[in-house]
Amino acid sequence: MSNPTPTTEALRSKPSYPAPQKPPKWETDKLDSLLKYLKHHLQTAMLIELYTIPMYLVSYYSITKDPDSRREQISTIFKQEMLHLSLAGNILCSIGGTPITLEHAPEFPTSLFYDGVPLDLDPATKETIKVFVEVERPEWDPASLSVSDDPKIAVLPDYGSIGEFYQQVIRGITTLDDRMKKAGRELFLEPTFVKQYKGGPKSDPETDGSWHGTELTIIKNLQDATTALELIITQGEGSSPVNGASPGDSHYHTFKSIYDKYNLEVNNVQRNINPDDYKTEKIYVALLTADAIYSYLLLTIEKLWQLEDRSKRRNIVTRNLHGLMGGALGPFADFLVNQRITPESEFFAGPPFRKYDFGAKPAKDQLKDLIQKTVAAYPDEATLVDIQTKIGNLVPLEEFK
Repeated sequence: MSNPTPTTEALRSKPSYPAPQKPPKWETDKLDSLLKYLKHHLQTAMLIELYTIPMYLVSYYSITKDPDSRREQISTIFKQEMLHLSLAGNILCSIGGTPITLEHAPEFPTSLFYDGVPLDLDPATKETIKVFVEVERPEWDPASLSVSDDPKIAVLPDYGSIGEFYQQVIRGITTLDDRMKKAGRELFLEPTFVKQYKGGPKSDPETDGSWHGTELTIIKNLQDATTALELIITQGEGSSPVNGASPGDSHYHTFKSIYDKYNLEVNNVQRNINPDDYKTEKIYVALLTADAIYSYLLLTIEKLWQLEDRSKRRNIVTRNLHGLMGGALGPFADFLVNQRITPESEFFAGPPFRKYDFGAKPAKDQLKDLIQKTVAAYPDEATLVDIQTKIGNLVPLEEFK
């Protein structure tokens, strides 16, 4: 199967958020400067997850034949990336930062923070899985890990791997917490605790239903923060062998296993599909609807970190987060990857994962209008009617006060 036309580097969107250029001097730099550095690192950590989730989702939904149950493994990975995004955001919120999602979300084709890591929305071909292996590379010997003879990819300019970057965040948050306490200041701010995501059983009064397990914790102190960061490292890039740790089922090793024993069949999804290229086609309104669902989800995630009324959270989480992720975005992506872009095209559509500009009009009203038009364009698709119901149940963004 031929791959869609490769993206020229000139067409790649530039990252909208600057990567940390070098680790600060945590032991000697001024506290306020270090706090700014740390917030920058944590926002970067959020975006590392946000850059990978769309790629993994498009590849996941493109799979049509999966004899080794690899699809479920990819599903586990992108769910964990959502957990990591939430944890990084909780830590940022806990130290007085404002987590941002939609404004800094990537538009594909893009690069991960600088031109060294090209990222595309592609079907789950072997070449695509190879990119995932390189992006998730841990803090191990590159020669023993590379899936090819290609040079090592550095995800961030001054860090050799995502694992190395996260280790620097742990070092920074540990040192800054100690220095601030000695100066009579607190790094973790109690007024932020009610604004953070909290997973766990419904019997826990602090749980907002955002995560089924207890891994998604409110960050109240240094121990909470370091535990969360170590979980991100272990699940993502794997444990460092310096301490004799086993790599386990990290994202890197899962993708490496899929690459080494590749046995998938996929729909030929158009690489980096852009709605603007199909304004005269029936698929156009469906692509816009996918972008609006995604953008509404990111705005919901972001606004929940600003919501101080914890009694409202469960309702919003259930109707918006669960309604959009499981009830709308997933089924809609599955619908798209089974639609040919035009009746005669060899390529299938897919979610573009681009920002939808809601402007000044109520976002929910615009989303309802788009899904209604999509249902009218595809009257035989019962799934779209179910998605329309989920969108009708959304909490309007204007109520996030």
